[in-house]
Amino acid sequence: MTDLWEKCTRLMLLWTEDELDSFLSIIQKVSNNIVSHPEEAKYQKLKYSNRLVSEKINARVGGGDFMLAMGFDVLEEEVASNSSSGTIAGGGWEKVYVLRADGLGGLAGSVQWLG
Repeated sequence: MTDLWEKCTRLMLLWTEDELDSFLSIIQKVSNNIVSHPEEAKYQKLKYSNRLVSEKINARVGGGDFMLAMGFDVLEEEVASNSSSGTIAGGGWEKVYVLRADGLGGLAGSVQWLG
């Protein structure tokens, strides 16, 4: 896991200060929500289709690697067909970051790392 943290650190050097600030802001919010509410599943899953996840995490080189280092896995979930609720019309599959069962250890390290 140390190698992944080192890779993330090197990749983050490629970002502008604004990109870094916006990335760290969303990561810190996600981390704090999970640490504050460890039993609530809604804080342990982030949809790729979420605008903030898409723009502030996935749009950054190494953003996904950082999520893996924090203790998340990338999974695909089936999405029900229901256009009135804002889900993908016609159903389908959607990528999500899901905190691993042992992910709180990686998450605690990232909270410390973020300061």
